[in-house]
Amino acid sequence: MSTSEYSHLKISGPVSARRLEKGEKFIKRRRLILLLGLTGTGKSSFIERLSGDTTHDISGNSLDSVTQDIVPYEVTNLRDAPPLSEQVYLIDTPGVCDTQLSELRLVTSLQAWIKTASLPTVVLYFHRITDKRLCGSQRKILNIIRGLVGEPKTYKTWTGIVTTMWDMVPEHQLAAAEERLRCLKENHFKNICGMDVRVDDNVLRFYNTKESTLQVINDAVRCWSYAGVILVRDPPLQRFQGDKLRQSPFGPPLFELLQERIEGLEQRIQMLNEDLAQEGTLDNPELTNILIQDKVSAQQVLEEMKRDREAYLSLAENLPKPSTGRRITNYLKNKFI
Repeated sequence: MSTSEYSHLKISGPVSARRLEKGEKFIKRRRLILLLGLTGTGKSSFIERLSGDTTHDISGNSLDSVTQDIVPYEVTNLRDAPPLSEQVYLIDTPGVCDTQLSELRLVTSLQAWIKTASLPTVVLYFHRITDKRLCGSQRKILNIIRGLVGEPKTYKTWTGIVTTMWDMVPEHQLAAAEERLRCLKENHFKNICGMDVRVDDNVLRFYNTKESTLQVINDAVRCWSYAGVILVRDPPLQRFQGDKLRQSPFGPPLFELLQERIEGLEQRIQMLNEDLAQEGTLDNPELTNILIQDKVSAQQVLEEMKRDREAYLSLAENLPKPSTGRRITNYLKNKFI
């Protein structure tokens, strides 16, 4: 594999993805790249392609979320180009809008992971270019992502958008896909990338190949290196943890999404009860068994999300005001750092 096309990477041998063992630590000089996105947008496939085959079965080849935990992978024989020469790691996460996990639980789990592991310097948000429209929940997720990473060119973490599924677009539909991308950049992605930056630099493309994965990593490292010297503040994702969650820019919209998920599950359970009560259902044991299993599954998820709601509401809504000295320190930090 030629390394000349990856100007910001150093490849020292066969590149692959190795899942870190439980308790295994990152090396001191590391580049952590966090992968976020809706279920089925290609985060796990992005990692899987580094191995050149599907024997790892990271993605599962389905639209259901395969990743249910935060999983770090070492990209073997791959580092930043000198002088940093940092080992590259990819951090896989459960899919946003996963049927089994609330977005609030995902974010708090990610915060806990960062507290014990390390803050990623690059965040990549994955979006399917084959989605012909941006639904309401997707718009809300984009706003939450903006709340997590903060104002562009201000915090330590650089954020990029990875558009996926380009390999699934037929040639006669490429023009329509390009037009969708243009509209997304203009109307939605700028909110994350920043109004005063070239959005094209922050929006990358994944073609479901190993070469494409390496190119995305290379371009992300390149963009970070251009902005890295001024990215010195901790992003909101790291700053608003624990009791501070309700005061964060992403806490209230996460809670709103959670409420919608709970209401949707309650409606689904009610519909399943009505289906089970219909005349003739009990005469069909196979159908009855399917409906009962769906109901039990929905009830289990509902209870989990109600616990998430209780945990959020138990947090302090208004924290005590900091001392005068602390307020002066925070003012100077926000003004000059």
